[in-house]
Amino acid sequence: MNLPAFVISLERAKVRRAHMERLASLTSIPFTFIPAVDGRALSAAETSRHFRANAIRPHYPFKILPGEIGCFLSHRNVWQRMVDENIDRALVLEDDITFDPAAFETAANFLAHTARDEDYVQFLVRPHRGPVFQRETGPGFDFVRPVLPSLRTSAQFVTLGAARKLLHATGTFDRPVDSVLQMGWLTGITPTHIWPSPVRTVEAELGGSTIAVRPRSKAEKIRREIVRFIYRVQIKYKAGRHAATIAPR
Repeated sequence: MNLPAFVISLERAKVRRAHMERLASLTSIPFTFIPAVDGRALSAAETSRHFRANAIRPHYPFKILPGEIGCFLSHRNVWQRMVDENIDRALVLEDDITFDPAAFETAANFLAHTARDEDYVQFLVRPHRGPVFQRETGPGFDFVRPVLPSLRTSAQFVTLGAARKLLHATGTFDRPVDSVLQMGWLTGITPTHIWPSPVRTVEAELGGSTIAVRPRSKAEKIRREIVRFIYRVQIKYKAGRHAATIAPR
């Protein structure tokens, strides 16, 4: 298969690299490993080149972690490579997934031959919750166009047109990459979900998240739930208005 797969992986994450190399050996898809940006190793100048807190409305209510900044920059590096090398379409994978090889290749092959420029298709690792405004059927799965895309960037199919738009929209960012992908009115991209998905996460089996999460008090957990709820209401409202402006495809 000529469709390339770019695997974002921290160079220090040896167990994850070995896991993805084994997974690659089960498919005919050519895997290329892209060194992930280590957010903890970034200088203040390197961080501020693209990250600026409270740059976009509605404001993101949490302090973004260095690992989340590194993850965002890693995805931008893949999008930039697609533009620089004129790569028409590619799979972009994180290193904490596994998949059913036959089903994954079937879906990838179908996308490689049917996707239109500016398409961005997410392979979900958990069922989507929330309204959708369009469904299409593929060989053994559905393409679901959600009003509000699901979070996570575990595995996706990205076209060159989508990569160009995402690079343009994210020269400055203030929140994690999956949160920006929910903002179609900002990016010009409306992700499609593929379900049932042949992909699942194995983060726990590989030693847990590489994005450190600080322990929180009970009061802090309650505060976060409140501000998260307010933020979600704002995002859902804007996503609903945006969805109403998109012509069916």
